[in-house]
Amino acid sequence: MAIIRGMKRPAVSLALSRRHRPDELLLVERSKKLRAFAGVLAFPGGTLDAADAEVEVRGLDDGEMAKVFAAGTRELFEETGIWLGRGDVAPSSEELRTARRRLLDEDTTLPGLLSTFGHHLDARDLAPFCKMTTPPFAPRRFETWFLRGLLPEDAEVEIWEGELVAGGFEDPARSLHGWREGELRLAPPMVVLLEEWTRGQ
Repeated sequence: MAIIRGMKRPAVSLALSRRHRPDELLLVERSKKLRAFAGVLAFPGGTLDAADAEVEVRGLDDGEMAKVFAAGTRELFEETGIWLGRGDVAPSSEELRTARRRLLDEDTTLPGLLSTFGHHLDARDLAPFCKMTTPPFAPRRFETWFLRGLLPEDAEVEIWEGELVAGGFEDPARSLHGWREGELRLAPPMVVLLEEWTRGQ
């Protein structure tokens, strides 16, 4: 699809930590080959897909926000292997890896995986906390919802190199220090968000 200059694409970004270490946030390093925010540290996330609109989120009546929740769940699974679906039976590690590969290869969709696993999404797992829009002068503009969530204690990040090259749970204050010292790069919104986060700790 051709991108019209100045057009704002809907996107989502997830600020996630584990329940036993809420002081750490999940950050991922984006590939230097990407067109947008190349080579920077950011939260997991991406743009919305058409199939995201087909996902019902239990406990959430807002259809527009449900699409954002679905997109965040999909992007998190694609990028890190962390699955937020809820159901009576948890998929095995191998089932999740197979499902993730199929999703990345566009052999299935998030609604398809939820149906296969007998799972659903729950509004209690994520909560919106702010929305940011890329400035008008930027060549690629995004209208991004930022969602907050707590992951299980055993949540593990598995990066498959492609759009991302690394990822893990990091101390926000240490990441900001590295950015100020020129040791790492942060996506512009991340600087503001991590500064606010550290002030609130």
